[in-house]
Amino acid sequence: MKENIKTSTKDHWEKFWEEKKEINQVYSTGDRIFSNLKSLAEFKGKKILEVGAGS
Repeated sequence: MKENIKTSTKDHWEKFWEEKKEINQVYSTGDRIFSNLKSLAEFKGKKILEVGAGS
């Protein structure tokens, strides 16, 4: 049985981002990250730094 393995390349991502003009349409977190984290710890009075791709 032959596996269908895809390879991610720089050209693939450059084409992807050329076609996407609005970053919010691609990657919108809203409050999703905070909503999930607050179930794990108390954040009242603390600063939160979200580290990402810089988009």
